[in-house]
Amino acid sequence: MIIEIKKKYLLKLIKEALEFPIKGGYAQHKKGIGSFAHPDFEGKDDIKHFMLKKMQDYGKRAAPDYQYQFGTGYEDYGTEEGRTLKDYRKYSKVLWNKFADHNFFKSNVAKLHQVGYAGGAKKMRMQGISKKYLSGGKTELSVWGTKSNSPLKPSHDELFEIMAGAYPNQAVNQGGIYLILDGRITWAGDFDAFTEELTTHRSTEGSESDVKRQAAKTATASSGMPKRPGGIRGLVSGADDLKDYPIVLDAEDVDAMPDGRIEEMVIDNWKIKGIVYFYNWPALTIKNKTVEAIAKRLNVRRKSRKMMTDFHVLQRAHADGYPNPLICDYAAGRYWTDQEVNELFSLLDVGAY
Repeated sequence: MIIEIKKKYLLKLIKEALEFPIKGGYAQHKKGIGSFAHPDFEGKDDIKHFMLKKMQDYGKRAAPDYQYQFGTGYEDYGTEEGRTLKDYRKYSKVLWNKFADHNFFKSNVAKLHQVGYAGGAKKMRMQGISKKYLSGGKTELSVWGTKSNSPLKPSHDELFEIMAGAYPNQAVNQGGIYLILDGRITWAGDFDAFTEELTTHRSTEGSESDVKRQAAKTATASSGMPKRPGGIRGLVSGADDLKDYPIVLDAEDVDAMPDGRIEEMVIDNWKIKGIVYFYNWPALTIKNKTVEAIAKRLNVRRKSRKMMTDFHVLQRAHADGYPNPLICDYAAGRYWTDQEVNELFSLLDVGAY
């Protein structure tokens, strides 16, 4: 297979190779932040191309024979090679933090972490939401984002953008529980960046991947576990790279996205500001149903299925200490009032499941 590279991109590659001799995974010359050097960029696209190249460098070093995205596991921090790979992996994230518009992400982007996601919905409806989130965290989390003028209480339309991304072909009769977070965004892209996973749903307990994850947890006990972009392959040094891996640095990038959901952001030093159940169930809308009628139907469903509904999960989460419980009803086009939420909680059955 022959890949054509435009002259200007070839010259850029040669220039980078000459100006930044590579040793140990990053440039020897210091320019910018610490050892993570970079050339003088002419524009924002140049920054993104350079970041993607560093993600590909990591991919080639960590798994030279693998031609796809990867990276949900942690490196072996106990070996020299593992520590070298860790530096490879940090490169693009360091540059993101240098060039991103942090004021925009702080003030104009809602940050939402879905609980019961990735196969955990049934466990959540049987046991409730884990209390591990309540203390906040230095350990980084993956979150979805959407542009908002009220990021601590995004509108029903903004929340719909989040849910529609998960159910692109059927966003009716769906719902999700989200933690509304405040904190510092340390990475954003409108693609799955295969950041490290903090739990083991893709690897069994005691497996090699899990052992590395637990070792990383011990090694980062004081600073918190990081989440960094994984490896990519197949870059062609052209505009298609930015379409395949759209890094998001500012409001202009968000406005250029095909939909309103930023596919993956990473948040650090976060605090929970609220917990919201957003749903689009026309049969359960407050628009034409009373709170009492909705509660009765939910209790029947809980009893027949022998597990909590998401409304019951929200009720239990509030009892466990999760702050500011909210219900956002897309069919009604509004949030439930505090009075309506409190009335519902008083009517929902509380049981062993």
